[in-house]
Parts: sequence; C-alpha cells; structure tokens
Amino acid sequence: MAINEQGSLEGAAAEASLMANLFELQGGSFGEGAQGLVNYVQQSGWFAPASFTRANEVSDELKRVVRAVLVEGKRTLPGYINEHDYNPTPGVSGDITSVEGPVPYVAFESVLQNRWDSLYTFYSYPTSGSDPFGYTSEDARTRIGDDCYNFEDL
Repeated sequence: MAINEQGSLEGAAAEASLMANLFELQGGSFGEGAQGLVNYVQQSGWFAPASFTRANEVSDELKRVVRAVLVEGKRTLPGYINEHDYNPTPGVSGDITSVEGPVPYVAFESVLQNRWDSLYTFYSYPTSGSDPFGYTSEDARTRIGDDCYNFEDL
C-alpha cells in the first residue's frame, strides 16, 4: 500500500511514517500494536482504496524500508505530520482546493486546503514524485518536535 501511494522507496517510508503517526494520533479504536495499525490503515477510510488493490512488486528492499519505519521506529517524518494529498502540480490541483502562501510550497509557510476541508501547513515532498505532506496542529508540532530519520539512515 505504501509503495502504491507514493511510488518510490523514499515515498513509501514517508507513507509508512504517516500511517504510524495517524494511528498514534487517532487510531485507538482500531486496536493495539501491529494488528491495530493494520486495522486502522484498512478500515479507517483515511487511505485511498485503490492503493490496496493496485498490483505492485513488493521487493525485499521495500520490505526492509517499511520494517525500519514500522518495526524499528525509524520514521522519516516527524510524529506530528498527519496529512498528505494527491497534488501533481504545486498550487490548486489534484486534491488541493486552495493555497495560502508561497507556491511552490515552502515548509512551515504554505497552508493547503484539500477537498475534504482539511487545512494544513506544508512540511515536505519526500521525493519529486511524492504527495505533499503536512500537519494540522502547531501545538502538536511544539509538543512532539521535529525529530525524525533521514531516509539514507534506514
């Protein structure tokens, strides 16, 4: 699912990091541990259903990367990152309906709104082909902090 959402190993690491973040932030009703995370990803409705059904090769390297993130806790996004959207061109496109601030997006400055009315601050594109990732709460950013791993350190 992570590779289907983002299309690259680095993107898959970011997607797996987002899954873990969202599960910790709002997935308590789906159970605990690994099974709770699986339940959340499959049943919460947050992730695109097509990402579960598209065939994509699951390489040993992909398994290693996702294991590093989900089992070893080496997230490539800080724990407060809780949004991403399909957005093929920075600005109003794909799932993004409006942008306040700089385009192309600038981390911690550009504010995006998606078609589900979520308003969030841009954090990064893990790769040039990835979705924009961001966060909805400055309080969470302050509380959780910016610590995360670089993809190269997985």
